[in-house]
This record gives sequence, structure tokens and C-alpha cells, in this order.
Amino acid sequence: VLDVRTPPETEAGVIAGATLIPMDDIEERMAEIPRVGRPILVYCAAGGRSAAVCEHLSGAGFDGLHNLEGGFGAWTGAIDRPSTA
Repeated sequence: VLDVRTPPETEAGVIAGATLIPMDDIEERMAEIPRVGRPILVYCAAGGRSAAVCEHLSGAGFDGLHNLEGGFGAWTGAIDRPSTA
């Protein structure tokens, strides 16, 4: 699970187990994202930025990308507090 929202947006919570990489940092931090082998759910606040990130990552050779339509607001599963590390 990949959260591409900004740090202020994640203060209210994140999808349990999500990796936090703001959209603006994706290019520099691509090495932290698995390229193949397991599906990746990408989300933002409403689904627009995450759709753009999915397109960008797909063009860079990443497989198994899924955009969460409706973003974090549409999520009904477990929510965690963001990591402060």
C-alpha cells in the first residue's frame, strides 16, 4: 500500500501498513517501491494524484499497480496513525 499524500494530509491517519511517499518525492524514492512480484494499492485524498502516480510508475516498469478510486475518503478498512520515523 502506497500513500502519496503530503505529511499534513496523513496526520488524520493512513491505511494500515501503508508506505508514505508524497507524490512530489516519488521520483527520488522509487527504489523503496517493489517493481514486480506483489500488487501495490496507491492512494491519495481523492484518487487523482494516485492515478497520476500509477501512470508514472507503470511507465517506469512497475507492475501490479492499483489506484484506490475515491482515495483515502473511500477506504473502509483499518486505519493507523502515521509513523513519525
